[in-house]
Amino acid sequence: MPNMLAMYAKAGLYDYCKDYHIDYCFGCGTCARVCPSKIPLLRYINIAKRELTKEVAKNNAPRMTIRPEKGAKSEPKIKKLYPIVFVIVLAAIMLTLLALVESDTRAKLESYQDQQTLEMIQQIFPEVSYYILEEDICIIYNNVRNEIGYAFYGEGWGYGGKMLILVGLEDKETIKGIIVVSHIEGWQYWNSLAESNYFDQFIGLRIEDCYLKYSYDGGGQVDGVTGATVSSMAVVDIVRKAALENIEYLD
Repeated sequence: MPNMLAMYAKAGLYDYCKDYHIDYCFGCGTCARVCPSKIPLLRYINIAKRELTKEVAKNNAPRMTIRPEKGAKSEPKIKKLYPIVFVIVLAAIMLTLLALVESDTRAKLESYQDQQTLEMIQQIFPEVSYYILEEDICIIYNNVRNEIGYAFYGEGWGYGGKMLILVGLEDKETIKGIIVVSHIEGWQYWNSLAESNYFDQFIGLRIEDCYLKYSYDGGGQVDGVTGATVSSMAVVDIVRKAALENIEYLD
């Protein structure tokens, strides 16, 4: 839980980081990259690691006992508690602030969503909670902030004119599903695609297999529809081209 490590590090409670196994962190920086609040998690974790290392070195160093002089008054116990009380109060304030920031961030994420795009993404990814737009690619997350896929638009020409398609990927190799956002194909051709369940073939289809079967490209795994060959080919070409172009940014 890098968020807890960062919170305790920011509050100076470095010993608490041990309870969350800070020694397991190898500094890859993934947590900071996907943090919706843009909190520099890795920086705080590294600070905690450094302070814990200093503490270990200090504890292992030889110590010299200094006895108080006769007649010297010992420091009142209440004064010794001041730093502890201060840290506890500071930690409580930080926890409150982090909760407020998280709530505000979630509200902003939800308000920034293109509602139409989000509704279409939900048809491909029913478990989607929100998405973040990077380089025209929707990085999709579920309600526990796990990345579950990607979505983007592809555009090209069909038999009747321009066609716009939303493409969903479950990973960098596999298509999760597609939604044709707009087209001006003839209704008789388009109905033949819909009635033959043509679009269902893209669910779970590998990008490298996104070609029509028996095509001049060497054959793929998508069956065309007789009488709507041009429309069939247009959808395949748009989906494949959009996927290949966008997975370059994901790398």
